Amino acid sequence: YRLFPSNIHTGYSTISKREDRLGQYHDMWNKHVRTVMQEYAQEHHVALDEVFLDFQVQQGWAPLCQFLGITKEEQHPACPHHDNKETVAVPFPHINDKQAYARILKFMSLFGYVWTTLLFFMVYCVLQWCKQKFSVHKKKKNKENNKPKQS
Repeated sequence: YRLFPSNIHTGYSTISKREDRLGQYHDMWNKHVRTVMQEYAQEHHVALDEVFLDFQVQQGWAPLCQFLGITKEEQHPACPHHDNKETVAVPFPHINDKQAYARILKFMSLFGYVWTTLLFFMVYCVLQWCKQKFSVHKKKKNKENNKPKQS
């Protein structure tokens, strides 16, 4: 949803009320976009259909290709909606599906945990090395200071 306020959860006790409010924000945003596009079309003396496509992803390739001026016969690679027998129609991509997003989120979380653990381990190793190095250096100094001086 567009125009998503961060405090939407306060003051709305049920999920349905929140979803109604989000739906209202979404509708307000769409109305604003349509108004701006209508003003643009009027200022530039063009038809609104030439500059604005009211498109829902569920509609697939057909309206998008039609808006771009690509027919099914052209078989343009930018619009793979053709249904010829020689070629297989390409399904409309669904990149933002919930399962793919959940997998990516899990991977990023796992990567973050592994990276943090590795970083802490490296810091621990450096501190242990420094401790060992300085303790050996301190022991040598103590030995030199404790040696009886020969005259």
